[in-house]
Amino acid sequence: MLRFHYSLYLALFFISSGTTAFGADMSAALMHYDERNFGKVLLIIEPLAEKGDPEAQSLLGWMYFKGQGVKKSNKKAIQWYVLSAEKGNSGAEFNLGFMYHQGHGVPQDYSEAVRWYIKAQAKNNVFAHYNLGLLVEEGKGIKEDLELAFRLFLFGAKRGHPQSMGKVGHYFSQGEGVDLNYKLAYQWAFLAAKDGDRLGELVLEEVSMHLEKSTQQTLQRSADSLLVEK
Repeated sequence: MLRFHYSLYLALFFISSGTTAFGADMSAALMHYDERNFGKVLLIIEPLAEKGDPEAQSLLGWMYFKGQGVKKSNKKAIQWYVLSAEKGNSGAEFNLGFMYHQGHGVPQDYSEAVRWYIKAQAKNNVFAHYNLGLLVEEGKGIKEDLELAFRLFLFGAKRGHPQSMGKVGHYFSQGEGVDLNYKLAYQWAFLAAKDGDRLGELVLEEVSMHLEKSTQQTLQRSADSLLVEK
């Protein structure tokens, strides 16, 4: 199977699916974060994090990882991620998996990355599905299984994640992990390419040689029906 390597997908991901007693404060913190007023964000979230709020802890970990309003520190990022992840925050679980995946602040450990990605993936975290799929695809920290990798990528693809859509298109175009299907490969690649995914663009170019122009136009019109939500 042709391998196409992406840099890992890391997103600002810190909100849990649960409720928090500090919801209004966190809403204000997120507003200030969007405005890149990191000083005001820290004034709100540092005391909340100290009191044990998992959303504040996850966001504080992210800010230490990025060096936003604080001196960049992978060590402190991990400390806050761990506290948040232990409370079940899927964003912290994902980001902690990423730290082990890449060896940021900890020795690179694919098995540990898999463990945290699985926790976040179980909470329907799209990015955890994608990064876990990358590890499953290459057999890093977990047994190589192209069928499982395809299913992991498909989860994100159906929800409009561009890199996942590109991967799904690639799998259909190669017929590994799933039956060869140029029409589905074209549709997924078309959707991925629309969102600027490079693999999607390459697959679209390759698969177009196997389909009539009129067929391509029909597939483009119906491609959005593959998505469960956008």
